[in-house]
Amino acid sequence: MLPRSFVMVFRNWRVALVLLPLAIALRIFDPWPVEQLRLKLFDLYQEIKPREIESRPVLVIDIDEASVTEFGQWPWPRNLLARLVDFAAQAEVHGIGFDILFPDADRLSPENLTQHYRDLPSELHDVLGVLPSNDAILARSISAAPVVLGVALSVREPTDDGLLALRTPIFEKGYDPRSFMVRYSGVVGSIPLIGDASRGQGVVSLATRRYGVVRRLPAVVRVNESLLPAFSIELLRMAAGGESVSVYTERAGIAGVSFAGQFVQTDSSGQFWPHFSQHDPGRFVSARDILNNKVDPKLLSDKFVLIGTTAVGLGDLSATPVGVNMSGVEIHAQLLETLLTGGLLLRPNFAVASEMAIMLIVCISLVSVHSRRKATSTIGFFLLLFFGVLGVSWLSFVLESVLLDATYPLFVAIVLYVFLVSGGFLREERARRRREERLRELQDELINVSRVSAMSQLSSALAHELNQPLTAIINYIQAGRRVISKTTERAAVASAASLDPSGAVPLADEPITGASRSINAEYPETIERVGTMMSKALTQAERAGGIIRGLRDTFEKREATRAPEDLSAIIEEAVLLGQVGSSRHRADVTSKIDENLPLVDVNRIQVQQVIVNLVRNAVEAVGAAAVRHVSVEAFAGSGETIEVVVADSGSGVAPEVEEKLFQSFVTTKDTGMGIGLSICHSIIETHGGEMWLTQSPEGGAAFHFTLPIAH
Repeated sequence: MLPRSFVMVFRNWRVALVLLPLAIALRIFDPWPVEQLRLKLFDLYQEIKPREIESRPVLVIDIDEASVTEFGQWPWPRNLLARLVDFAAQAEVHGIGFDILFPDADRLSPENLTQHYRDLPSELHDVLGVLPSNDAILARSISAAPVVLGVALSVREPTDDGLLALRTPIFEKGYDPRSFMVRYSGVVGSIPLIGDASRGQGVVSLATRRYGVVRRLPAVVRVNESLLPAFSIELLRMAAGGESVSVYTERAGIAGVSFAGQFVQTDSSGQFWPHFSQHDPGRFVSARDILNNKVDPKLLSDKFVLIGTTAVGLGDLSATPVGVNMSGVEIHAQLLETLLTGGLLLRPNFAVASEMAIMLIVCISLVSVHSRRKATSTIGFFLLLFFGVLGVSWLSFVLESVLLDATYPLFVAIVLYVFLVSGGFLREERARRRREERLRELQDELINVSRVSAMSQLSSALAHELNQPLTAIINYIQAGRRVISKTTERAAVASAASLDPSGAVPLADEPITGASRSINAEYPETIERVGTMMSKALTQAERAGGIIRGLRDTFEKREATRAPEDLSAIIEEAVLLGQVGSSRHRADVTSKIDENLPLVDVNRIQVQQVIVNLVRNAVEAVGAAAVRHVSVEAFAGSGETIEVVVADSGSGVAPEVEEKLFQSFVTTKDTGMGIGLSICHSIIETHGGEMWLTQSPEGGAAFHFTLPIAH
C-alpha cells in the first residue's frame, strides 16, 4: 500500500498536469477576458505612476474653442493654416505635423467663391480670379517647411494607389511582418497639391483603440499588401534626415523599426506603448494667439510642432490609461515625447514566454508546497507567491519600463489553488465521513460489548448477592416441610389412638365431640396441601438458583477472542470515542505514545472499552477544573508488558473511595451505577494485566493498566 503522502502528491500533480496545458492553450488563444484583465493591470500601473514631464520637446498649436470663436467655424480657410505653418517655420522647429486631413479642395478659395457667388460684380470676379487659391497658399507654406501630413485609415474606402506610391520606402528585415499586423483596405489623405508639397505622410488614425481606450499606436501600418509608416515615425524620420524605414521581424513577431540609423523597439504587432503623462496645458499654444501675434517664436524653437484641434465638436477625444480623455493630437504628442525622451514602455516578444514561465514556476511551487505542508503554511506561501509575482511585474514597469502581465499567472495559480484546496476539502470530507462511520461502528460494537460486560458483571454480582437469600429461602422451605411432615405424623397417631380397633368406640378419657371429629377429618388434608405447595416452592427456588449459577458460570468462564493489535491505533480510536458527547466539558485531550511499540495480545473491542471508559471519566472529572487537561500515554512497561496511563487535572479520588474503587456498585458520580471501573478492572485482569490508581502530576487521578506483548 502506498504511503498517504505519496498518494496526495500524485493527486496534486495530476490536477496540475491537467490544468497547466489548458492554461497555456487559453493564453495562446488569448480571449477577451484574459486580454482585458491584462490591459487593466497595465492601465493601473500608468494611473498609479504616470510619466513625469521633465521637458516639452513637443508643442501643439491648438485650434481650440477660443480660436474657432474668433476666426470662424471649422473648416477654416487654408490661408489661415498657412500662417500657422509660416510662424512655426520661422521659429526653426524640427518638424511640423498636421493632425488634420485635406481630402478636398478648400471651398473658401477665391476661385470657389466666384463659382458659388455668381452675382458678384464683374470687377470683384476679376480680382478674385487672379488671386492664388488657399490650397496653393498652404502648399507653398508646406513646401518651405519640414511638414508631415496625416493619413487616415479606412476599412471601406478603396486603396489610394497614388498616395501609396508616394509613401516612404519601407524595407523588411527578417520574416514577413504582415502576418502580425491588422490589415486595412484603404487610406484617405490630402489632395495632391498639398500632399506633394509635404516631406512625408504618416498614418494618424488611432488604429489600435481597444475597448475604448488608446494604449498603443502603430509604428508601421499594413494597407492591403503595402506598408505605411505611422505619423510619429514619419516625423522623426524626416527630422533625422532618413530616406527610408526598416521593419525587423523575428519568428515571434515584429521586433522594431529603424530609420536614419536609429532603432526603436515595438511589440510583436509593430506597435508602440507610450507611457502617458497626465494632461498638461503647458503643452498647448492657442492658434488664436499665434494668429494675433501674441506668441514669441522662441517658444517653438527646436521643438516638434503638431497642428490639431481640441474645439468642442471637432476634437476626437479618446480614453487613455491614466484615466483622462485626451484629443488625438495630444495622444500623438504624448507618443512623440516618449520616443524623444526614452520613456517608451516595452512589451518585448519574449514577454508572453516569460509570463508562461512565471506561471509554471508559481504553479509547480504551489503544488510542491501544498503536497508537503499544512494548510496554513500553504496559504502563507500562496500569498507570498501572489505578492511576489505582482511585485516583479510592478518593478519591471517602474525600473525597466517593461510590461509583464501578472494577472494571468496569478489567475491560473488561484484556479489551481482552488482546485487543490477543494480536492483536499473533498478528501477530508470523505475521510471525515469514513471516520464518522467507523466511529459509529465502533460505538455500536463498544455499546454491545459494554452491554455484554455490564450484564456479565451485573449477573455475577446479582448471582453473588442473590445466592445467599435463595439458599436461605430453600433452607427455610426445607425446614418448613420437615415441620409439616412431623406434625402430620403426630396428627395421624392421635387420630388412631382416639378410636377402638373397629373405629366406633372413643377413648375413656377423651370423649369425642362433633367438632373434634371434624378437625381430625380435615387436618391431614390441609397439611398435605400446604406440604405440596412448599415442595413446589422449593423446586422453583432451586431452579432459580440453578439459573443464576449457570448464568454466572457462563459469563465468568467465557473467554474473549484475542489477537495481536497495534495499541497506538486502538488508543487513537478510543480517544476519539471517549470525547463523543463531551464537547460541553471543553477538555484538552492529548496522546503521547512511544514510537515502535510492539503489538499487544488483546481483544481490541474490550481494550477500547477500557480506554473509552477511562477517558470519559477523566473528561467529566475536569469539567469544573480551572485547567482541563486529559493525557493518554503508552510506553514499554516492566517485563513483557505495555503500560497505559490515563491522567487528568481534576480533583482526584477521595481516599475512602480509592480503597474500594474497583468493586461493583462503588461510584463517585451522582448518576453512576458503579460498575464501569469494575468492568474495566475485570477486562484487564482477564487479559493477564493489572490496573491501579495513582495521583496525576497535575493533581488529578491517573489510572494505570498493563497489557501483554504479543509473541
